[in-house]
Amino acid sequence: MTARSRISPEVSIVTLPFLGVVTGITPVFSRKPIFGCIGLVPTRSRLESSLPGRSSDQEAVVAFGRTRKADEPPVEPVAWTEVWEFVVGRVERPETPKRKKATTGAHAVRVPRGGKLDKVLAPCAYVASGQLQGLPAAPGLTLFEDAAQQRLLCYVAAPQEVDGERHHVVHDGRGQVIGTIKRIPPKRPFRHTWRIEQPGYPEIMGRNEWASGGVKDIAGRAAERLLHEALDGLFSSPGDSDQGGRPRSLEWRSGEEIVMTSEGSAQVRIRKEWLDRRLAFAFALIGDV
Repeated sequence: MTARSRISPEVSIVTLPFLGVVTGITPVFSRKPIFGCIGLVPTRSRLESSLPGRSSDQEAVVAFGRTRKADEPPVEPVAWTEVWEFVVGRVERPETPKRKKATTGAHAVRVPRGGKLDKVLAPCAYVASGQLQGLPAAPGLTLFEDAAQQRLLCYVAAPQEVDGERHHVVHDGRGQVIGTIKRIPPKRPFRHTWRIEQPGYPEIMGRNEWASGGVKDIAGRAAERLLHEALDGLFSSPGDSDQGGRPRSLEWRSGEEIVMTSEGSAQVRIRKEWLDRRLAFAFALIGDV
């Protein structure tokens, strides 16, 4: 065995406690520094790295008896044209069984990536900062392709009232119209619905998931919904929040095809390739209100 070969685990297990006592406890009680302590610290780090199961990319930074986990790599952005599911928010690394604390980043349209233990929300478009000047629309309704907010992706113009409907016209970065999102006023006992007009494609209708589909589907989902509401009323106290506080599930259909689904206005799933992603982003920014 050469001098450069790795130290066996048996030697490490015997040596590490000794080094810990010498470098950590003795100076405290003696109130004097130990001769050669600076040389012992890197030796201990080298011994810990030789333990079984410690790979080079998972090595901890060791300093005077304390370890720190290596930082996770930065979350790389993804192309907005390839998005099929997204949320809007600041959370970049959500809590997982392995990650006990969530971390945040820029306010952006984010795409789920990774597995259950290492899930991340990668940005694909960035919501404009309120400090930017000369924006074509409100900051919360303007998206950029890059984090530096130099390349305009799309924006939603101020809403217009047309025959009782609220029209939100969506423009691309060059100012060209890419579609219109319409809020249709409610008709009792139903809530308001939505329409998306994308030039060259059939109109998309967004309404309550339980009220979508054929007559039999609607009747079945309506009965199930009433049953759930009755059970909630039996087992909830008067002070509990009602259904108004829950995000509304919408199915967006073009004829019999489901083009998109949404939970509230934050979590959106796209089902058809032909839907312009920027129109889905715009709905999430407008909000289901």
